[in-house]
Amino acid sequence: MELEARETLRSDVSLWTTGVQGKAVAGDAGIAAAERGLLVVGGRLRSLSHPDV
Repeated sequence: MELEARETLRSDVSLWTTGVQGKAVAGDAGIAAAERGLLVVGGRLRSLSHPDV
């Protein structure tokens, strides 16, 4: 990985992570949402409050 100062960091593995935040539109529509607006889903990725979604 090359940094701004042209310094190179060597590694066997590099992980890049980001924060996730959902849009308020689902929660505003009455679909169950958890923290940060993420939808609440089951094992088949269906909404727990609206199984047809």
